[in-house]
Amino acid sequence: MFFAASLLLCSCGAVSGSGDKKFSADTTDPFRGLRVSFHGEPEKGFADFDTSNCEIFIRDNFEFECKNNGNLSNGETVSVKASVRNKNIGKSRLGSAAYEKEYIVTGVDFYPTAIEDYEKEALNKEIRRIADKFISESINNFHMLYDSGFDRTGWSRSGSFSYTYTYYDIKMLYTFHQKEHKKNAYFVLYELENSIVCTEDMDSSFEAPMKKGENDRGTAYVLVGLTSVRATGDKIFRADSNAEGMKAIKKVFDSKEDAEDYCRYGGDYKMVYELFV
Repeated sequence: MFFAASLLLCSCGAVSGSGDKKFSADTTDPFRGLRVSFHGEPEKGFADFDTSNCEIFIRDNFEFECKNNGNLSNGETVSVKASVRNKNIGKSRLGSAAYEKEYIVTGVDFYPTAIEDYEKEALNKEIRRIADKFISESINNFHMLYDSGFDRTGWSRSGSFSYTYTYYDIKMLYTFHQKEHKKNAYFVLYELENSIVCTEDMDSSFEAPMKKGENDRGTAYVLVGLTSVRATGDKIFRADSNAEGMKAIKKVFDSKEDAEDYCRYGGDYKMVYELFV
């Protein structure tokens, strides 16, 4: 919501506007009908000016500028200045008038420090896309804990095996840096299970080689997330993993506890979470 904190008008003479209407410095309000909106990345916001609802005289003779434009942040108060650009009306002394109005910046992306009541569907979908690709392309090399107690990480290099892996998300974790919010990160933790069946005898050079028909089951926890997570003014998490500063994190752990400890790295982070049902 925008509001005016000040409007400075210098009293001067009158000029003709559209039709027979007279415009003077003490009656002209260039902000009447002006729509000001903001957009951009955190601390890099811009102001947009829509004059379509302004009177023709205002549209033809005024221009608008915002102080510190391009470096705006949500919640700050900024000053928008209106100045006369048409030199032909200078004799009216309207050109010497100072018009200024203050607005509260909204609509610029920001780094949230909470997740409650935020819309997360699009961000979860993007992380699932990253996780699907990561797991399907790299599962052969994941270190997993197997029911047999043996490390089967190298089983895929032995030749004939069939495998079935399943995974599901169990927890969403949001960690925010208590001093530098641009370091915030949003993670989804997956529990991964991989069932393998030996289709031909393994070479005896492997540790605990498996025989044809034998099976084993491995488990691991996969943590996939994005750093520098930002949200919009309407509390929707951005889902563009290609946005400036955002970086994908993909890690595999033996336990949920290890994964959560990673999220708390350095002790400078506070963590909140939600369980998936």
